[in-house]
Amino acid sequence: MAMAEEAQPIIDQLGLTRSDDSLPSELPFKVYHGRQGELLVSVGISGVDPRYEVAKIGTQAATLMAYVTVQFVKVELVISAGTDGGCGKGGGKVGSG
Repeated sequence: MAMAEEAQPIIDQLGLTRSDDSLPSELPFKVYHGRQGELLVSVGISGVDPRYEVAKIGTQAATLMAYVTVQFVKVELVISAGTDGGCGKGGGKVGSG
């Protein structure tokens, strides 16, 4: 997920804890892990741009975070979740799929 604000309800609901040690330290990504039964659940957040202090959003950040997570966390399933900030401009609504 791009923004901590998007991820926090999921992190809280699933009782995940932060564990960045599985990712390269030079990257701004944050990752949270927890178990749901036998399933290990991980939620990644893109982090914040150090220059502008805003969430790293967009396709480039999402692509890099997905790639790094698959390489270092060894996930079996990736779900890219979040909202498109510009969807309302085209008449779309969150959840309208």
